[in-house]
Amino acid sequence: TGRVFRLGPGWRRRRGGGGGRCGCPTGRRPGSLGAGAGRGGAIPQAMRSASIKLAKTAAIRHGACAMPSLKHEKLCLAPVAGVDEAGRGPLAGPVVAAAVILPAKGIPRGIDDSKKLAHADRARLHDRLRACAIVGIGIVEAEEIDTLNIYWATMKAMTLAVEALGCAPGHVLVDGNRLPKWGFAATPIVKGDSISLSIAAASIIANKRDP
Repeated sequence: TGRVFRLGPGWRRRRGGGGGRCGCPTGRRPGSLGAGAGRGGAIPQAMRSASIKLAKTAAIRHGACAMPSLKHEKLCLAPVAGVDEAGRGPLAGPVVAAAVILPAKGIPRGIDDSKKLAHADRARLHDRLRACAIVGIGIVEAEEIDTLNIYWATMKAMTLAVEALGCAPGHVLVDGNRLPKWGFAATPIVKGDSISLSIAAASIIANKRDP
């Protein structure tokens, strides 16, 4: 007779004699999934967890590779302006913000968050956007940043950019989680330059501007 060790509920391991139950729960043989686990049956918990993890990973990768779109713009009253800023503080020069209203047709291909673009692509898209879109630029110089502080200087630059469009937008989409105190209907979008095509276009103008 062999010796039996209790390892947990439903588990036994037999040493010595052959035969009897193996070291599996409920005595099933290794590789056996049991009743209901085959075709049409229940999926084992470990397999289910792995499937969920893979699905989440795929969704994250898909989101990271997705290009900005007009999804948010289509929900707003036209014309829609996208706003983004570049330059943070007096050591880096002025705060520059750009506002862009994209055309209904003929939007340049390849528009993305300016940080993701190669220098040559950013320069090419900058020129294309200046030719086909309505563009406004707002600049707050380093001296005024010292007076206002960087937050309010950024808000002012965004306001100046929208006012420089020359037409009142029906809605403004702003990169970030804060809005200037203005009279425009507006929506802040965190990481908007990776989500909204209009904001991505504004990021290209703000980061590659004419001298």
